Amino acid sequence: MNYKRNSYFVFLKNTVSTIKSFISLLVFAVLFSDLALKNIILIGCVFIVLILIYNILIWRTDIYYIKDDILYNNKGLFIKKEVKIPLKNIATVDFEETFLQRVLKVTTLKIDTFNVSDGQDLNVVLNNKDSIEFKKALIITNNEVMQEEIVSEHIKVDEEVLYHLDKKDLLVFSTIKGSFIFMISTLISLSTLISEIGEDNINNFVESISLSTIVLFVITLVLIVILKLVAIAFNYFKYYDFKLKKDNSKIQISYGYFTKKNYTLNLDNLHAIKIKQSIGQIIFKKSTLSISTFGYGDDKSEEAILFPHINEDNVDDILNGLFPKFVYNGDKHRINKKYKFRYKYARIGYNKDILYLSGGIFKKKTSFISIDALDDICMKQLFFQRNRSYFKLKVHYKSMKAFDLRAIKGIDKIHFDELSKYLLN
Repeated sequence: MNYKRNSYFVFLKNTVSTIKSFISLLVFAVLFSDLALKNIILIGCVFIVLILIYNILIWRTDIYYIKDDILYNNKGLFIKKEVKIPLKNIATVDFEETFLQRVLKVTTLKIDTFNVSDGQDLNVVLNNKDSIEFKKALIITNNEVMQEEIVSEHIKVDEEVLYHLDKKDLLVFSTIKGSFIFMISTLISLSTLISEIGEDNINNFVESISLSTIVLFVITLVLIVILKLVAIAFNYFKYYDFKLKKDNSKIQISYGYFTKKNYTLNLDNLHAIKIKQSIGQIIFKKSTLSISTFGYGDDKSEEAILFPHINEDNVDDILNGLFPKFVYNGDKHRINKKYKFRYKYARIGYNKDILYLSGGIFKKKTSFISIDALDDICMKQLFFQRNRSYFKLKVHYKSMKAFDLRAIKGIDKIHFDELSKYLLN
């Protein structure tokens, strides 16, 4: 039984975070308290010492160990908590390193189980050597340790690189991503300018517009451009050096400049394949291909992206080559023409293996969902629609994200009945 404890990095991180929160209270005391400055400083030092002692005890009482093919996590100072995870229930064990962690040579192991709830089950921070050994001990299939090579920046293996996002495409992808929000922000600023001018003065724009209005508009526009540039830089460094490798039945994904992430995905554990196109991608005929699975994409701000920026003509070849069980060649039924704005992209198709959904107004989203991964389907109709044959279909499936395509309006009721038969069988 080999006990593991989080690296000292966790203690330092938690201590700094706690002290930062305490500093705001200290500043408040200096400004509004009648206490002498030396007394405030003395109280502050006492609190910092107490914070250090508390975080040391919390860090020391948080331990991990493996016994009888079960991962144990015992923690808690005043309230004890013990988590038991059978190794056979672990879905993925992945690496993540922030810039500071790379400097200090420590790695975060993100341990996920076959659990439908979002978020990592456990995060363990260890030094580089211990993290690799601990991952080897955790990965198990049918109570037998899996013989595999772990891909990280610490181990070099021969693999087939299926996809690498070069710097040119990365810049285009970073620029296009979130362009709809940028467009809306610009329209809002323009509408604000028009409202400042007034409808009666639009025809006399040059004479009526004030200097303050021009300055306000320019400042607003500059701020929008700066925010857009910041967003481009954020996405550029987030997905920097994005690589997808294939090793037998597994896919290895790595990316990141400041925070490096490395994921190992089992192709047999995928629940859905998703294809998204923003307005810019539709114009340039590009697509983003992502997945639904346990582990990858569990962070709230993270998408489980496999191919960030690919030609839309290559999507079918990728599906046929990597994900044959998600290939759908059946009928794709349109929605009711009443829904004019949604009619262009909205489709539904299904067979005994796959549910095909497509929708969107400004963005196009397409999902290939495994029938086995569906948790439920729901039919919704407004009161005045009860005598009509169309409805809103809502679905929920394993490892689904909040921003995934989950509802299609204007579906004929016959499709709900047919889909129900596949779900029940």
